[in-house]
Amino acid sequence: MSSHIRATARSTRSVRDEGGWSFVELIAAVAIVGVALLVMLQQMSISYRETGISHDSVFAYQKAIAMMAEIQSGVESGALGDSNLLEALDDHDVDNPVLTTLLDSGSPVDPGHTMSGNLERDGDWIWWRSIEVRAVPSSELMRYVRIRVRAQLRSGIRVTAASIGSVIHLPVQATPPKQVYDVYALALATAPSTAMTIEDARTAMNSAISRIESANRGLEYRVHWITEFGYGRDQRYCPLTNVKFAADAAAPFAYWYPNKTASGDRLFTPDFFSGHYRDDFGNQVNGYHATDNPLPHAIADRFNHCTRAPIAGRMHAARVALGTESLSEPPLQVLLEDMAVSPGKYRNALFVNLHGEALPCPPIRNYSDAAKDPLGHPGVRVVTHPERLWTPRDPDGDGDHSDSLDATFRVYGYKTDVSSGASVLAVPITLQIFGVDLTGNVNGAVGTSPTTLQLDCLAGGVDRGGALAGDLGYYPFTSAKGVGDSPAPTEMYYEVGYVATPVPYTWVKLHNTPLVTPRVGMRGLDDTARLYGMDYVPSPITDTGTFDVDLATNDTTARPRNTARWRVT
Repeated sequence: MSSHIRATARSTRSVRDEGGWSFVELIAAVAIVGVALLVMLQQMSISYRETGISHDSVFAYQKAIAMMAEIQSGVESGALGDSNLLEALDDHDVDNPVLTTLLDSGSPVDPGHTMSGNLERDGDWIWWRSIEVRAVPSSELMRYVRIRVRAQLRSGIRVTAASIGSVIHLPVQATPPKQVYDVYALALATAPSTAMTIEDARTAMNSAISRIESANRGLEYRVHWITEFGYGRDQRYCPLTNVKFAADAAAPFAYWYPNKTASGDRLFTPDFFSGHYRDDFGNQVNGYHATDNPLPHAIADRFNHCTRAPIAGRMHAARVALGTESLSEPPLQVLLEDMAVSPGKYRNALFVNLHGEALPCPPIRNYSDAAKDPLGHPGVRVVTHPERLWTPRDPDGDGDHSDSLDATFRVYGYKTDVSSGASVLAVPITLQIFGVDLTGNVNGAVGTSPTTLQLDCLAGGVDRGGALAGDLGYYPFTSAKGVGDSPAPTEMYYEVGYVATPVPYTWVKLHNTPLVTPRVGMRGLDDTARLYGMDYVPSPITDTGTFDVDLATNDTTARPRNTARWRVT
């Protein structure tokens, strides 16, 4: 029985072994193998991705380290020894595709250049850098430099692949102390030089400055070129300079600065003119231009004197504000005025005259600018001029002043438009003579005591009214009436007074000044003899410089005459 059972069991096991795996066992085996394959594929993908990331990270760190080494090398060699140069590498949080700080001929290289080594993908760069340079509060010679290298994914997002930082020590600059001098070079474009042309003189000056600075380390000259006398009063003044024809050819204008000569040399160089002029091509140069020259000016020279100092100062400030002039290179007139007002600004300054033995001075005429009241008395001008530029005092120097001359002034009244307005000024002309009381004996009215002030008038050309009505004749200078002498309604007369404080001065009021000078018989000013179309001729007419020819001179010729109406001595 037992042997039969054992035989049956063996027979059953043998049948099962010969039949193979069951379906369930096969499914289980396939599942196990599939899971194993998926795990292996995932592991291989992760390994591949990590290998790529590792490769990218290595590349990014290599570039970051290389750029840091470039910066350190530049600092050590002196190429980046200046903190400004080092801080100029800061990208200010803007990604830059150039993976190097080195330059090619002074310019950044292309991102794909060998020194950069960047790569493109889909038309854009893969790698981007960002350099940050920050000051270290504890030291002026230390800078913290941080370099980030980012990778741009296919989605366009940039992720940081490498980031390194280092403290850079700037070298101590062993530079000598610097000594700076301001040099004002007088090179007036409209004034000749006895040594050479101004153009050659400027070249020689620049060469000399360069040689001196090269031979003396730490020495620096700030050169200020003074090229203009000032700003001309007459804005219509526009002299000619020849750039086409030689100077020996006929010039079409009276006011002329010869430039080009037959030998090829240049006498005056218009390139240095800042005022407007014309050339022989018919061009007007340095004229008005809304952008380049919105505030032009006339040349100041012996034919067109400088404006008054306050006007010149305002003009210079306005042109500096517009960028057409330099604050440190004013016209000579403005420079001299500033030296007188603020001498401390020019301490230790050097002045070099490039005109040889000649010292140029601003042309400033002795004539005063006329006073005006555009609203109250439009077109009316009044002005006082001295008869002499210099009144001699004790000319022989013997200490006896009996030979000293009296200071004499002439007073003029006129209109800018002779055909309009009143003929007689309805308000007085007021003079102020500072520092002295001259009211003691005006016109010698007080006995035999010396005359302190002599006031003479030249009447004529206008109706004086009252008992003098209808008499338009001119009368030579004679003592004027005072306010208490019962003058006619429009007859010339004076008032005099004195102010003691705070600044003492004598004041003189001159009433009923004629503003016209019509021809009356052989006297008066002929219309053809007017100066600039006005009844105003302030100069002496004689060759000797005396004022003998005036409105009361009986002369048949239609020549100019001095038009003064008052004489103050």
